[in-house]
Amino acid sequence: MPILLIKADRDKTVKIYYQKFVPEYPLEIKTVNLYNQYGQKTTEFKRGDTVDPRITVENLTGEVVTGIAIFQAKDPTGRVKLLSDITVSFNPYETKEVNMPDYNIKSDDPTGYWEGEFYIWKSWEQPVPLCRVVELLFHVT
Repeated sequence: MPILLIKADRDKTVKIYYQKFVPEYPLEIKTVNLYNQYGQKTTEFKRGDTVDPRITVENLTGEVVTGIAIFQAKDPTGRVKLLSDITVSFNPYETKEVNMPDYNIKSDDPTGYWEGEFYIWKSWEQPVPLCRVVELLFHVT
């Protein structure tokens, strides 16, 4: 959306300018949430639970933006336990929730604080970021 700028000169003449807003990235992740297998929003999980990651994304541009949403989960040792993606498309200025693929925590997965990272890229072949990376910690017991 354009930005309206109003400027008054020394002679008190008011001039109105429109400046096109160009965001740093075309998309913005507004919220990140994790849900368990019961549909409850939480950051506390047990071995055997299902982690259901969801993000709310806003398209900041007047154009259709298509890419891949990526969720990466690292265990407390830093080892990547999940790397999932889903193709996404956003209409101009649209905000919508994206449901990422679930992860079932294995019985032998490490306990402690895990790190979830959310990305949106143009594609795997063109790993151009379409938004800032958003991180979230969750606890596995």
